[in-house]
Amino acid sequence: MEQIIKKIDDLIEEKIPKFKNTFYPPATDAEFESLEDAVGAKLPNEFKTLYKWHNGQSWSPYIPFHVATQERLMPIAEMIDWYKELSGQLEWGDIDEDVWKKSWLPFTDDGTGNSTCIDLSKDNFGQIIYQDHEGDETHITFNSMSEWLEDLLNKMRVFDYSTWDYLDRL
Repeated sequence: MEQIIKKIDDLIEEKIPKFKNTFYPPATDAEFESLEDAVGAKLPNEFKTLYKWHNGQSWSPYIPFHVATQERLMPIAEMIDWYKELSGQLEWGDIDEDVWKKSWLPFTDDGTGNSTCIDLSKDNFGQIIYQDHEGDETHITFNSMSEWLEDLLNKMRVFDYSTWDYLDRL
């Protein structure tokens, strides 16, 4: 997992070094504890490894971490807020479990209500799920965070960053 993150970091440094300006410092143990308290579950080690690299990225200017889904990496504080929002919607019946489950922790956000989540349930611990806020495309995408990151790395390697005309604003 650390090797994949190192390769992503190296690729960013090589192709789009200003992109690093969008990332926050690593997450702290206190932030991990706060998140675990909020969701009522332990976090997978792979998740913690990713967030020990960076605790998400800023919204402004909006620059996505994931080049295919156009999602940014959410900071832990925002994950907690979004988790509570979705839990409330589930409890009130505004959404159903086909759209989102309380065992899912959203860690990316595309700005429209869609996100990628890590499953914290005992049966599917660590699986990565794409969550469509309308329930149209909610599905398991990867068996682990490392598989998700490896796929992202492969997409980043071939992505044409010259199409990002807003990099000069970083």
